[in-house]
Amino acid sequence: MKVAVFGATGGTGTQILPQAIERGHHIVALARNPSALNYSSEDVTVIKGDVGNIDDVRNTVRDCEAVIVALGVAPTSKPTYVLSNGVKNVVACMKEFNIKRLIVVTTAGINHKNEQHTNFIYRHFVRRYILRESYTDHTRVEKFLEQNDSSIEWTIVQSPYITGDALSRKVATKVGELPDMKNQMVVSYADLAYGMLEMLDNNTFVLEKVGIASTDPATSLRTMFQVIYNTFILPNKQRLIIVLLVLLFIWIEIRLNFY
Repeated sequence: MKVAVFGATGGTGTQILPQAIERGHHIVALARNPSALNYSSEDVTVIKGDVGNIDDVRNTVRDCEAVIVALGVAPTSKPTYVLSNGVKNVVACMKEFNIKRLIVVTTAGINHKNEQHTNFIYRHFVRRYILRESYTDHTRVEKFLEQNDSSIEWTIVQSPYITGDALSRKVATKVGELPDMKNQMVVSYADLAYGMLEMLDNNTFVLEKVGIASTDPATSLRTMFQVIYNTFILPNKQRLIIVLLVLLFIWIEIRLNFY
């Protein structure tokens, strides 16, 4: 199958490419900076461009049979429309070429059914202040797809916190919310890509939102330290806030487990 991939240079996208090629697909990837795509194969065609430019999107999806959108939205204090505008361009071009199948990654954090899987700090600080604008854009995407006509056979994959762990092929899925598991708030980039490709190849969860999580995730303590590491790419103010919140969360976890 010839598949267009948007977000191919991101954490999930870099895992989608080799796994998709292994499954026998041909990939057409749109990238603002093709040199950032550290993967080379005769089955990968790279187009330089931006998902915000509808002509670039049109050139990418032309002749494809399916589309995967794995665009990331970085934490920001200002409104962002990168993901929602990009998905709108993708859908418009898919309709132009009569392409049906679309798989889009959003975040489980915008689904209130997942409240039971979150903690106080996440609900009242991280989501409200650090991730508010990026989550708002994810919400726009979901509403847009749900209000669209059924000519696009979309699947919205809601992911929890994503780690850099190796591919395990051990994932659980659940329609409408995250799977009900002990360590449900973690999935690796590799396993997220695996789950999405499984949905593509088996044509499952059409016109549905589905939560996904690893059944063999990293420990929560290891995950928290990864959060701290990742915050070093954020502006100083956001970095300090997240580090303090994470340290407080670790302290609370230790108190609850040992006292």
